Order: sequence, then C-alpha cells, then structure tokens
Amino acid sequence: MDFTAILGVIFLLILANVSVFFIFRKVWINTPNAGMKFLFVNILKDVAWLIISLQWLEKTTQHFLFLIFTFLTASFILYYKVICLLNER
Repeated sequence: MDFTAILGVIFLLILANVSVFFIFRKVWINTPNAGMKFLFVNILKDVAWLIISLQWLEKTTQHFLFLIFTFLTASFILYYKVICLLNER
C-alpha cells in the first residue's frame, strides 16, 4: 500500500469536510433550507473526493475498503456536527 497516497486521501477528506462545515456554520446556518444546501454541497464534495481518491490509489480491495471506512467515518462525524448545529437553532 502506498502510504503517501493514503495520507493524501485522508488529508483531502479532512480538508474538504472542514471547509464544508465552516461554510455551513458561517454562511448557511441562518438561511432557509440550510440543511438542504449542506446536503447538496456535501454530495458534490463527496463525489469530487471519490474521483480524486480513485485516481491516486490503486484499484485493489484493500484500498476500496479503506475508502469506504474513511468515507463512512468522516461522514458520520460531519453529519453529527451539522445535525447538532441545526437542532440548536
């Protein structure tokens, strides 16, 4: 396994999730349909991340399982934070 590519994939996912979260928190939290705006941008971010990640990593079962695990973990954390913010307002 190529650890530099794996670290790049993890760093890209963290950077993208943090960016989407801060945009949501600073710009969209007080707008109508804030959750739907977040979902739309987050899906676009996830598709872009997946395309870039598939270009960096070899097409093996280990890398596929790694992508699934990192995607699910990062998505769970991001959605948990956004849902908590939406419930507070």
